[in-house]
Amino acid sequence: MTRPAPIRSIQLVTAAVLLALAASTSVLAADNDNGNRRGDDHGDRGHDRDHDGDGKGNGLVGAEFDFAQGDLSSNGATVVYGMLTLRDEGKVEANVWKGSARDPIPAMADTGRMSPMIEPEGKAQATDKGRKVLTNPRAFAGSPQALAGQWWSAGDDLCLQLEGQPVVHLDRVKLGHQDGWGALLRSSEQAGECTRSGGGKHAMARLAAPSTVAFLSQRVFPRSRGDIKIKYQRFNGIISRLNGWDPRCVTTRWEKTDLHFTPGTFESVGKDVWRAISSEPQKRGGDMQVFSYLAVPQEVTPAGRLVFMDVGHDFNRNGRIDDDWGHIYAGLPIVSKSGDLGGMMMVDMSPVGIREIPFKGGCMGEGGAQLTATLGLIVYVSQELSPDFGH
Repeated sequence: MTRPAPIRSIQLVTAAVLLALAASTSVLAADNDNGNRRGDDHGDRGHDRDHDGDGKGNGLVGAEFDFAQGDLSSNGATVVYGMLTLRDEGKVEANVWKGSARDPIPAMADTGRMSPMIEPEGKAQATDKGRKVLTNPRAFAGSPQALAGQWWSAGDDLCLQLEGQPVVHLDRVKLGHQDGWGALLRSSEQAGECTRSGGGKHAMARLAAPSTVAFLSQRVFPRSRGDIKIKYQRFNGIISRLNGWDPRCVTTRWEKTDLHFTPGTFESVGKDVWRAISSEPQKRGGDMQVFSYLAVPQEVTPAGRLVFMDVGHDFNRNGRIDDDWGHIYAGLPIVSKSGDLGGMMMVDMSPVGIREIPFKGGCMGEGGAQLTATLGLIVYVSQELSPDFGH
C-alpha cells in the first residue's frame, strides 16, 4: 500500500533509533580499523580479472563492506545485514543481524533509547507531538552473529555466498568519480554466471531466487569516527521489497525511487533529524498528508553511525502521525574517506500495526504464518557521485 515514492510525490522519510551493542564494540571497532587499512591498501589497485574464481582478483582482497541481503519471497521473507570482509583464498568473514516477516510487532510508543527527539510544530496539520516511532527497535539490536562465507570472481563481477544463504551475483555500480570512494556493488539477475565461473567448481552452488536482492558498500571511512559531513543534495535510489500490506503479497525487484534532500523540502526538526511534509491525493477521503523523516544520530555504534528513515501517512487525517505506523528503515551511510555523505543503504523492517486500518487476509507464508510486515532494501546514491544510478 504505502511505499517510498519518488520524492516529488512524497519526499522520503526517515529517522531513527536503535540499540547499539556495547558488548561487541571493542572487537568490531578494532576489526573495522584493520579492515579499513586493508581496504585502503587493496581498494585502489584496479579491477583485475580472476577467472579461477579463487577470490584473488578484482582488487578487493582485504576490503571491508557494509552489506544487506534480502530473500523477499512470500514463503518466509528474511533480511540479513551488517559488515563483511573479503579475505584471501575466497573466504568471507561477516558479522550480521537478521530480520524476519514473523518478528513481533513492537509497541506503538516504543521509539527505542537512541531515538532522536522530534521538535513538534505549533500548527495541527504539521505536528507529531514530539513522539514518533522512527524505526524498528530490533534493528541492529543485540550482538551480531558471526557468519563465514565464500566469494569468487565471474569475469569483472563478484559472486558472494554467506553461510546459509544462496549465491548472489553482484555488478559494480558506475561512479562518476572514484577518488576517495569505495566500490559499490548491487545484485543482478545473472546468478547463473557464478556457477559457470571457476572451472566448474561452483557448479553445484545454490543460486539466489528471483526474489533475492543484495547490495555492498565498501567501507573506507572508520566506523569509530562520527564526524560525517552531511549536506543537502539529491539522491538517486533503488528499492526492492515484499509488501506485506498488499493482499497479493507482491515482491518488487529494484525499482527506481528518488530522494530530494533539499532545503525547502526537508527542514530540521531536531538534532540530526529532518522532516518533509507533502500531500498525497486520494480517491476517497480527501488528500492525505505524508510525513517523511531522515535521521543520522550522532551516537557511534559497533557498526558506526546509523541512518534511519520513516515515511508515515496520516491515515486518519488528524494532522499528526505519532499514532500511525509508517515504513521504517534502518541502515548504514555510504561515506567517503574524507567523511562526506554520499548515500545510504537501509533495510525496511516495517510492521503492520496501524490502528485506523484493520489488516485482514493478506499473504500466507510457510506453516500458515501470516506475513504482516514489509521487508526489503532501499539504497540511495548521490546524483553527484553516480548520475546514472537507478536508471
